[in-house]
Amino acid sequence: MALPRAPLAALLTVLLPLQAFAQAPRAPASAGADDDGLLAPLTPAKKPARAAAPHPKAAPAPAAPAAEDDDELIAPLVTRPTFLRVRLPAGLKGARLLVDGDDAGALPGAEVSVRPGTHHVLVRRPGYRDFSTRVRTPEGKTTEVGAQLVAVAGVLAVGADVPGARVRIDGKAAGTAPLADVVLTPGAHEVVVSREGYFEERSRLSVKAGRDYRVDAQLRPDGSLPVAASDRPEAAAAGGAIALAPRALPQEPAAGALAPTPSLAAPAPWFKRWYVWAGVGAVATAAVVGTVAATHGGGTAQPFTPGEVCGGNCDAVLHAQPARR
Repeated sequence: MALPRAPLAALLTVLLPLQAFAQAPRAPASAGADDDGLLAPLTPAKKPARAAAPHPKAAPAPAAPAAEDDDELIAPLVTRPTFLRVRLPAGLKGARLLVDGDDAGALPGAEVSVRPGTHHVLVRRPGYRDFSTRVRTPEGKTTEVGAQLVAVAGVLAVGADVPGARVRIDGKAAGTAPLADVVLTPGAHEVVVSREGYFEERSRLSVKAGRDYRVDAQLRPDGSLPVAASDRPEAAAAGGAIALAPRALPQEPAAGALAPTPSLAAPAPWFKRWYVWAGVGAVATAAVVGTVAATHGGGTAQPFTPGEVCGGNCDAVLHAQPARR
């Protein structure tokens, strides 16, 4: 059966391009642009989505500083308390502590607050060689130092019961009492305390290094000064004169007048005199004794019988005598 030529030519015109497309080499799958170009005529084109407008971003908050940064800022401002304690030999008192040349108080005493670092420590005590050292005090700790004091002399204190008394030691003037912290070399010394109008008082001492001595003088008036001068009151009257109170003198009787006779007290009544009543008591006692003696057989006392004592026979009778008749 013969086909018409016109329709056959049209069919070939359509099939030949399709066969050539099928035999053509395929592009890699990653090339999506060619596929999209071939498929684009078959699918409706979509409008591209609008890109969303970017939102304005808030400014980032400043980062908080690290904790270690804070510690670095605070550490230089705050320091932990640091202390220094100086220890003296047992039983020793009266020393002074100096730290970096400044007086830090008496020793023994409480610990002293110091700055961290290195300090110069000096301990002084009369009669002893100075103790000096350098000490490093770590921050926040208590550093203890033992002061090694070496005795080289004795120490003397002098007092007196009279103000203004002069003191001489080994013939040399040492000042006016009271005196304290007088350093004496080891050996024999003489201390003399004196004042005008008083007997001087001498004391002899045998001084040893590291020992404390005290002399308390009690001066006695020697009679060379008037009583008013030696017992002069502290406060004088105006004008510098001593105010003395007038004393009344006894008045003598006029010429020809008789001296008054002292009056005698009237004698006490007889019944108020002790010896009267003593005699009355003696007479009454003698009368009672005589009456008792008379009631027992004319003054001869006889022993009682057992019947009179026991009301019958007694168990025993001591020193039995014949019964009275």
